[in-house]
Amino acid sequence: MIPTSSCGAAPKPDDKRWFEKLFQAVMPDLLSNLEHPVRSIRLTAVETLENLGPDAYAQAPVLVKSLADPDQIVRWATARALGRIDGTPVPGEIEALGRALSDRDLSVRVAAAATLEGFGSQAAAAVPALLRAVNVGDADARIAVLRALGAIGKDGKQVVPVVARALVHPDRRVRRAAAETIGRFGADAVLAADALERAVRDVDPEVRRFASEAALNIPLR
Repeated sequence: MIPTSSCGAAPKPDDKRWFEKLFQAVMPDLLSNLEHPVRSIRLTAVETLENLGPDAYAQAPVLVKSLADPDQIVRWATARALGRIDGTPVPGEIEALGRALSDRDLSVRVAAAATLEGFGSQAAAAVPALLRAVNVGDADARIAVLRALGAIGKDGKQVVPVVARALVHPDRRVRRAAAETIGRFGADAVLAADALERAVRDVDPEVRRFASEAALNIPLR
């Protein structure tokens, strides 16, 4: 039954106060569904929070726990949802996303890295986990990790030498992402000078372009 106002008329869809009351009324059940034994119900709860966008920010601390859900689809949906409702990470979220970078499922790893990328410098605590993941696994996951490292833009002295190893990956997309990421660290590109020197002669023109741009940050001797 649709709730009615005191005069008996159904509330207008744009009645913000009515929606706020409805939101508050259903939220406890929605959050409890994140731990429901049925996978489809847990997934629906995650997707509902995702669709609420920033309005679900207060529920992010509870949603973070679903990154450890036993079902890979729920974990993937959670990693994606967090990126769509958060402007600022909640306590423990960056660490949980960092752990998700070693998930056995590729889609979870990519979604976690994409969410970290969206947080930019706020995700600096995930740099160690990203560095462990950058040269491991599928090309798509490596690219997502490289983009996250570039967006965070911290700890160049640690990041650049590790990223430089990806400049010889057989997938040109990975090499492109690696060269572009190194370019984001300014003068720290000098730590990848030898690798960049080889990369500017890469068979792929985009790799050459990004490598050349990165090399321009190296101070003249």
